[in-house]
Amino acid sequence: MRYFFLAMMAVVCMTFTACGGDDGENGGKPDGNPSWTFYEPFTTLDTSPEEVKAYMADKLPQFKMEEPFGNNNGYALIYIYDKENVSINYSIVLNKLSGIICQYENYSKDKYNFILSELKKRYAMEVMAEQGESKMCKGVINGKPYLISIGTSEDGGQPKFIRFGFNALPKD
Repeated sequence: MRYFFLAMMAVVCMTFTACGGDDGENGGKPDGNPSWTFYEPFTTLDTSPEEVKAYMADKLPQFKMEEPFGNNNGYALIYIYDKENVSINYSIVLNKLSGIICQYENYSKDKYNFILSELKKRYAMEVMAEQGESKMCKGVINGKPYLISIGTSEDGGQPKFIRFGFNALPKD
């Protein structure tokens, strides 16, 4: 129960401070700006860290893994692509993937709209709650319902980055 509470806290924090389909091996590029890429994280929850690592090595080799942070009960696998200022954080609880957070630095409204569009296209998202650019959505990944959140973080009133994440949808 304690781990469920921690996971839900992460979802709430991510939503208010602040993904799998198959549009390409390393993500999709928007028509208007070919320099933007949507990087498709590994999104199958309740799988092993080894599956996450294998996916990242095969599909997103440009991302480099940092030293895992945490302990055997819960830790994070953090992957960073410095060239494009993108990171993917995989939360591992009791040796199973429990949540994913992706963060794109260098915010712009157009980039936010591009990422939101990619999420909608890939995961058939339905907005359940929203406040400004923060949205809590229900989506479908591999036939299963997921909680997908997207938002921005501000620094001195100016949006700084875009963050989106995936968690299990709480059961009714």
